[in-house]
Amino acid sequence: MADGANKLPAGFAVGDTIASRYILKKVINPDTGEAALFVCEYDDFPFLAKVYFPDKTPSPEKVDKEKAINSQFLIKKSDRLTYNGCSIEIMPFFNKADLISSGKAVNDQRLFDTIIPNVNEALKAIHDGGLVHGNVRPTNIYYSPFGPGQVLLGDYGVDISNASEPTRQTAFAFLPPENAKGIFGKEADYWSLGITLVMLVTGRGVFDGLNRKQMLKKACTYDIELPDKVSDKLKNIIRGLTTKDYTTRWGYDEIKRALADEDVPVVDNYVYEPPTDTYMFDGTPVKGLENIAEAFATNWDSAVACINDPALLEIVDNYAEDKYNDVLACGKMEDMNLALFKLIGILNPSLPPYWKGQQVGDIEQFCTDMAIAYDKDLFMDALRSGIVSTVAEQQKMSPDTVSKIKLIEDEVKNGENTEEIIAYKLRYYVSEDYAYEIGNTECRSVKDLVNYIRSNADKLDAVCAEFINDTRFFAWLEVLGYGEQIKQWRASRAL
Repeated sequence: MADGANKLPAGFAVGDTIASRYILKKVINPDTGEAALFVCEYDDFPFLAKVYFPDKTPSPEKVDKEKAINSQFLIKKSDRLTYNGCSIEIMPFFNKADLISSGKAVNDQRLFDTIIPNVNEALKAIHDGGLVHGNVRPTNIYYSPFGPGQVLLGDYGVDISNASEPTRQTAFAFLPPENAKGIFGKEADYWSLGITLVMLVTGRGVFDGLNRKQMLKKACTYDIELPDKVSDKLKNIIRGLTTKDYTTRWGYDEIKRALADEDVPVVDNYVYEPPTDTYMFDGTPVKGLENIAEAFATNWDSAVACINDPALLEIVDNYAEDKYNDVLACGKMEDMNLALFKLIGILNPSLPPYWKGQQVGDIEQFCTDMAIAYDKDLFMDALRSGIVSTVAEQQKMSPDTVSKIKLIEDEVKNGENTEEIIAYKLRYYVSEDYAYEIGNTECRSVKDLVNYIRSNADKLDAVCAEFINDTRFFAWLEVLGYGEQIKQWRASRAL
């Protein structure tokens, strides 16, 4: 998509005059995917101005091919120019003269005598000239103002050397099944003609209400249904044009023969191959997004490199399209470990959360493991990332507990405490049991502690030494709200 997506190219607005002669009167489409379309006026005659975005400028080779094409059934470009850095094509404007907007009834006679044969000749001229039209649809076929009984095909074409990438304004609803595999040749134009005919005889689009992925899947799997009122001759033409196997799809010759009432067979050898949901991870095939997530969770270091893998994105796009944007967003995160944590949760929400291969699904067990771990780096990293409070929220812990876990995470980020203090404070908060055990006594408040000291006054020095050397004691005081007093006490001891 051009940088000017959904807005007009810079330097072009209604009321402007292009090249001192074409006055822009109205915007028809601000962004077709490659250009903005205007109604313009020159000497009081209406024209269509197609203003290409700078990065979508047609190649000189394509322009030369277009100029060489000559057909009475094609709308000719009447002028080409460059203005404000944009390539512009000027062509006749047929207001409300296309097959839909005109309101003219379409019957077999009009189809067989005019629409189908005229479009067929126009496509032959384009294909013989080395181009693909790329956008055959009812709104690009116009009744000619120059003579009765004729239609004209407009807005073409795609250079056949680049036809595997129909990134121009091609309407997704008219794309053929082979486009799912990146194939886009002249056969696509005949498929689009077939879909156009279906739309004309049924009054609705084959793929109404579907997104692009759904359209392509339906095109690959759906047999087009036609009402009984459609004549056998027209049904056969439509079926010939909409074979899923593009190698047997009808083209120019078959259409001419069918219009001449010859018996032209319809052959379709297409076999639908659903897109794979198997991902090659560390040389091992893993089937399904849920299993992929589990493999990532337990093989963390290898999985980090897969976050932006196009093969993974394609599986998500095919089998969990609603998750695609969220997965894509993970790949744009700066912290790849945090990105993988989120990615795993997106792919398999029922899987217990993991952090660098360590399960953190049970916060209390996480705290226990952290308290006894010799190397606490992994746990501190998990707190620093903010995922522990995220998991606590997912597990619907009380808002007060989640808030306190977030305070612990902030302490870790700011380097405000030792690993041991952090471990014990977190354990206190998560268990919501603020009890400090000394000897056979359980203290739940400073008052309980004072009473314990008084009852052991005869061995005060030993008791105080036990407090001072016990990390749990200081963590307990901090969770009771005496963190500032501890700081002052430590500062006084340092003097």
